[in-house]
Amino acid sequence: VGCTATGPDEVSPTRVLQSVAVSVDPNGAVTAIDGTAIYLDETSLESTSAETSYATKDVVGDLPVRVTTQYRTVDGSGSDLADLAGYSGRVEIGVTLENLTVSSSEVTYDAAGQSRATPALVGTPLSVAASAKLDGIAASSVVFNPDESGTTNGVVSSAANGDAVIQWATLLAPPQSEATTTFRLVADVEDFSLPS
Repeated sequence: VGCTATGPDEVSPTRVLQSVAVSVDPNGAVTAIDGTAIYLDETSLESTSAETSYATKDVVGDLPVRVTTQYRTVDGSGSDLADLAGYSGRVEIGVTLENLTVSSSEVTYDAAGQSRATPALVGTPLSVAASAKLDGIAASSVVFNPDESGTTNGVVSSAANGDAVIQWATLLAPPQSEATTTFRLVADVEDFSLPS
């Protein structure tokens, strides 16, 4: 029996971080899915990355998150944000995200020195982030008050040209956190153009 050192062309164990970007049109339909994977070689500590564009119709059913849109104005409500094009007045837009990996499981834990079990909804933890740029709308037009419900619940800032930019992020990790969340945007607009 002979032993040799590991050759340079043998595959080393790696760690992988994957990010998936999902583009959604105004009615909530997924229009593009792109992925980026970063690989870390634990032996050499070198990293590489790869980018992939997926055929939406082939992989949309495999996404672990469901995205739905809804809006409300004084004139009515609906789910297709395209209905808001050209609107003037207050708009309330919601983008709801649901973790689809959730299933019922028996969770065992210790409390007061005793082992206990209870049914719970458990899912894969998902970090979710989103952003919207409001062309022609100043950040001061965005209704934001962290102490009140029914207002924008993201971080409001301004782009270099003065347009409002709103960013959201959350962790969908049941049972420790909710499996569903809604990113909300409330703004007073004039001749509204849909956010990108």
